[in-house]
Amino acid sequence: MHSGFEALPSPLTEQLGTRSRLEWLQRLPEVQGMARDMLFRARDAEPYLLHAEDHGLTLVLQCLDAAAPEGERQWGFQGFTLDASAWKGPWFDKEGPRQARAETLIEQLAESPEEVMHQHPMLCFAVRGQGGQGGQTWSVVATFDYGTRYLQTFTLTRVGDWRTAAPVPEAPPSDAHAAPREPDPRDGPAPVCRSGTRTPKTGVWEGRLPALHAQARMFAQAPHRFVFKQAGEPMGTLGLPPQDEAQVVWMWLRGR
Repeated sequence: MHSGFEALPSPLTEQLGTRSRLEWLQRLPEVQGMARDMLFRARDAEPYLLHAEDHGLTLVLQCLDAAAPEGERQWGFQGFTLDASAWKGPWFDKEGPRQARAETLIEQLAESPEEVMHQHPMLCFAVRGQGGQGGQTWSVVATFDYGTRYLQTFTLTRVGDWRTAAPVPEAPPSDAHAAPREPDPRDGPAPVCRSGTRTPKTGVWEGRLPALHAQARMFAQAPHRFVFKQAGEPMGTLGLPPQDEAQVVWMWLRGR
């Protein structure tokens, strides 16, 4: 893999161009809280977009064997796009994506300037992807504001055959799906919020239905009831109908 891409989040670059059951995707912080049917779409074999607008990230996924039994299906990770105006994750330099120009990306990433296609406001070139020599080739496509010439979007797409997915590391004890710690009475009342509202505190939150709700026991075992949110981000949903989602209370559990 081109050394320049080591600056980007490792789950994206390690898994780009792989086929798997998307175990890694469920660990990606930017999609925590999304309903399972949004992540794992299998109605047909066409690629679909998974938007995490608040994080400036869009993933392109594809169910590779929609006719297979549910437990045996695999998905391919085709590519991803970073929105320069919203992406707050790591970047190739300390200036960040909003200050990137075409010349900067060519210098940082292009292996051969002669093979770069640059016709403002679009930039395209191929790079050596995961696997080193003999590995995949990736396609870089960047778009720029016509007037300021600053970066608008940065896209990486796989080219060639699918690879086997990289192993997913064991979750650390503080993983959002781990059993929550018991609240300490000295901490005072735990913060709460509703689905779709802004979270008042950074940390791991648990979505709960009223005890008498017909689906309360089922959702008390659902792994997606735990999400990690930064203060001020919109809280996710449990994926219920609107009249039921309105009854969900999200309770803060811990900082990490």
